[in-house]
Amino acid sequence: MDIDRTDPATIGWFARVGRPWSPAEAGAVDALIQSWPALAGSALSVVGGAEAAAALLRTAVFDDAWWDEEEGLREELWLAASHAIGEAGLERRLAADGARWRAVARDAARRAFGAETELAADAVVALSLAAHQRTLAALAGAGDDHVFVRKLALFAAGRWPLGCHRGRFHVF
Repeated sequence: MDIDRTDPATIGWFARVGRPWSPAEAGAVDALIQSWPALAGSALSVVGGAEAAAALLRTAVFDDAWWDEEEGLREELWLAASHAIGEAGLERRLAADGARWRAVARDAARRAFGAETELAADAVVALSLAAHQRTLAALAGAGDDHVFVRKLALFAAGRWPLGCHRGRFHVF
């Protein structure tokens, strides 16, 4: 039976965290870094285990430029999407998609990190946010090369982009 790659419930979210990287994966992350101005010049930092990922999430002060740019992109997409389908339509669509994505993220994080762990809770938030951003990009008519499309694709490949800290883009 083929896996339906259009159904988020069938994708191996977090399935490759902590595993060795292929050249294709490193190339995909490099393309993401190069397409995202706030990350340009950053180096890829591969986070090799759950303990290291949890420690990074607890202690890192992620770069403001990266976060500010991500939020600015989200606001631009929100304006474009609300112009295209109306504010009420956008809110309804995001609410419906958000509920579905949180359920998918919760199930995937529990399988990957355990039912009641802080890392699983962080994973749910991160995947849900990436899905929200990807939905905004789609509704705004952004192309497949938009950073939010690439970010969710990294999750779909089984990885978890943790963020940018001290000039390094950390991916688990």
